[in-house]
Amino acid sequence: MGRYRPPEEEENKRRKRTRAKNVVRFEMPFAVWCNQCQNLISQGTRFNAEKKHIGSYYSSKVWSFIFHCHTCSNALEIHTDPKNTEYNVFNGGKRKADASNTVTLSNVASSDNHDPLETLEKSITTQKTQEDQNTELELIYEKNERQWADPMTVSQKLRKRFREKKKLIKEQEQRENNLKYQAGLDLSLLPPTISDEKIAQQLARHERTESQAPVKPDYKKIIMKRSKKERFSNFDDAVALTGFLRNDSCFPKVSDTENAVVKVSKTREWTKGPEKTSTASLVEYEGSDEST
Repeated sequence: MGRYRPPEEEENKRRKRTRAKNVVRFEMPFAVWCNQCQNLISQGTRFNAEKKHIGSYYSSKVWSFIFHCHTCSNALEIHTDPKNTEYNVFNGGKRKADASNTVTLSNVASSDNHDPLETLEKSITTQKTQEDQNTELELIYEKNERQWADPMTVSQKLRKRFREKKKLIKEQEQRENNLKYQAGLDLSLLPPTISDEKIAQQLARHERTESQAPVKPDYKKIIMKRSKKERFSNFDDAVALTGFLRNDSCFPKVSDTENAVVKVSKTREWTKGPEKTSTASLVEYEGSDEST
């Protein structure tokens, strides 16, 4: 603190500092033989490699990846090749020969030899393809000539077809507008499909079965809606031949009316006026469990 330090001293310190290495995760693009231990490093093996920029090919950078063999710690170096779009083993190893490489080399050698038979076959195939194309063009020209031999009749047919199609389109638009007006929608409707028709048929069938299904009546509401004169005082009157429960299919049949036990649970009296009085009894019905 408080001492003068010239800028040269600071620059020397900066130069002495070591830059951090750019370590990346590198995956082997192909199989490589190690030159030291003769170990085969298979394709897809991953290493922690040091990445460096060593040059450039036009605007593409050339990168160097340095890593060590996992068995003998031998340093291997691989460079990128932007020109041929591949990788090259620069130091410490040798690329394993593949069958695909040999096939490509043989193909290149055979193409370089210029075999006369191969050239003859190519010329024959090109001649056949050209003949086929010419025949197709001739057929197209003939078809056009036949169709437009009488342009007046052809134009009449086209205009008639156009008018029919336009009429169908207008009818469809009218139906859609009516449906939109009825449903209160302001949306464009798509034409119906087969699946829509099937779903509509299923819904209609379901609604028809629900409407035809028998509905069990609510006897409490039916009895309470009747007038006092039409109400029954006990269960025997309700199940009698003249009672409305006798002919009801939803009500369980009563074979013996003597088994019905009537219990008067509560009696309540009330007065409606100074002179009129009336009584009402709440009746509960239970079937007797005793066997006759």
